[in-house]
Amino acid sequence: MKVTRFLFIDDSVMDNFYIEALIEIENLPIQAHFVQSVSDALHYLYDQNTDTFPEVIVSDFFMPGQDGDEFVREYEKEFKNSFPDTLVFLTSAVVRNEQIDLLQKGSCVQGFIEKPFMKGHLEETIMPLLFPTTLRAS
Repeated sequence: MKVTRFLFIDDSVMDNFYIEALIEIENLPIQAHFVQSVSDALHYLYDQNTDTFPEVIVSDFFMPGQDGDEFVREYEKEFKNSFPDTLVFLTSAVVRNEQIDLLQKGSCVQGFIEKPFMKGHLEETIMPLLFPTTLRAS
């Protein structure tokens, strides 16, 4: 299966460690990059090109400083036109009205992933959007 480039944005070191371990233990076809803030994510994205830009971005919604909503607004302004196929997801332990409003506003967000990130989220939510006509991993 093709290796997919992911960017995970989460201020929780433990959540990032968990996702990294999940990728390794489950041998998931993911090349992951982890950052702990929106600012770090934007700096990372500015340094990428068409061969290295993430195909999937998963951002925590609630973070100190800039949050997931602010990331989405910056992403749409700076990157969406150049990388229209990148899938953006927000993640949170709790889905709140502001997250639902973000989807209803027609943003680039594909959906929400409830924490913790699981192998099933990849297989059932993300991979079908990346590869709609191919078999999914079991």
